[in-house]
Amino acid sequence: MPLVPGTRVPYQRGVVDLPGLPEWEANSRVVTLVPAGENSFVYKEGYKVRTYSSILGCIVRKHWPGFVTMPNGCKEVAWIWSHYAHAPDPEATHTRRLKNCQSRVIREFWTYFTMDPDSKRDDCIQVAGNIARKKVTDAHYEGSVLSICNWYAEKRKLRMRKDQAREIVNFQPWQYLQCPPPYVGHARPQVWHAMVRHYTSTVYKRKHEEQKLKRAKMGGGSHTQGSVPLAVCKQKKEKETGVKSSLFKIWGDQRKKTDKKYGTVKWVSKIAEVKDKKYRSKFAQTHGDEANPETEPFDPEVAMRAGEGEKHGRLFVCDGAVDPKTIPSLRQIKGGNTSSSPAVEPRPTPSSIAIDPIRAELEAEKAQREKAEALLTQNQQQMAMQQQMMLWMTRKLSAHDAHLSASMPSGTTLPTDPPPFDINAWLHASGGSNNIELHGPSTQDGNDNLMTPPTGGQPSFNNLGIVRRL
Repeated sequence: MPLVPGTRVPYQRGVVDLPGLPEWEANSRVVTLVPAGENSFVYKEGYKVRTYSSILGCIVRKHWPGFVTMPNGCKEVAWIWSHYAHAPDPEATHTRRLKNCQSRVIREFWTYFTMDPDSKRDDCIQVAGNIARKKVTDAHYEGSVLSICNWYAEKRKLRMRKDQAREIVNFQPWQYLQCPPPYVGHARPQVWHAMVRHYTSTVYKRKHEEQKLKRAKMGGGSHTQGSVPLAVCKQKKEKETGVKSSLFKIWGDQRKKTDKKYGTVKWVSKIAEVKDKKYRSKFAQTHGDEANPETEPFDPEVAMRAGEGEKHGRLFVCDGAVDPKTIPSLRQIKGGNTSSSPAVEPRPTPSSIAIDPIRAELEAEKAQREKAEALLTQNQQQMAMQQQMMLWMTRKLSAHDAHLSASMPSGTTLPTDPPPFDINAWLHASGGSNNIELHGPSTQDGNDNLMTPPTGGQPSFNNLGIVRRL
């Protein structure tokens, strides 16, 4: 990031405004929305460049109440969607007044879109409220990032990208106060002061670093679909190909990216690959090895078994795009288990996935160590057996010698080992010649009796040349 100020204010994207209702109705036909899961709609009739989530985000920022009075009498910044319920209707009149600010946001949203007549009205309102919940929290985070970008553009004439602004943690309060986000504005300075105190607090900075480390553990992004809901991606794919697609296949396609340099396709993160493998494995256990999860309808029970239920209210795969009424609870699944039912697996986390290779390496080292120890034990056993065999042979030879001594005539002894060879004595006896005669003169006919001693008489056992085999 350059530190030298520029010479002119760089170009900044303008604020996304809410289109006027007459212009919206005049330039397009009616857009009908159908609930598709817990947090998304699909288009039944009509389609616009401005998606329903973009329109709802504009309405949320338009009617942001600032301070709200809580039931205990304290004033609180409207940080979350539930705070809108404690704010009055911002467009109330003497003749027409809604219950609260939440009702106003939902009512205005459905003036831009039409509910599907075949769907329940309460379901449509519930899905819109779930989308608005995320839009409120996103608005505050993006507002702080936009404040940093605007400050560098206006005060330092430097272009700051959003990814760079998100890395700045020690942005000072006086810098925030100079550039409030458009939905807060300069008209509510006390509200912006309270928000700045939160952005610069130790708790917020610590949470920012924790979430940063959590994202780093993922080893990549979450998906490649951007702000388009998964159900809408599925609807677009079916419209392009004319073939009905599985929700799980669309989910997998949106979690892969193509390497432009090598033309290879790979997963955006390791955890996405692990989720895909676990769902496929559990799907095969439930429906058989021949079943293909990419062509079969999505099974919420399989996702519950593969990811240990709904952690923090989120399904293991395809979260938000599945009708919550079709998702069984973990208690219902465990209550209906039989001996042949697939087990409920623990949900993997980025930390556990990072530890798995280390654990596998340690287990491999342990297996090698156990194999070496088993081989050493086997060698020790073989050596012990050899020692026992040698001891047995020694005892056998001793018994044989004792038996031989007992069977020999009296006055005779077993032959002893010959004395060690002395080369000096040999040379002295031979006179330096190799033709020394050991037991008298040698003959050519080979008929000499070697058992006869040189001095005559009877042969002695000491002259037999018997070699004891040890």
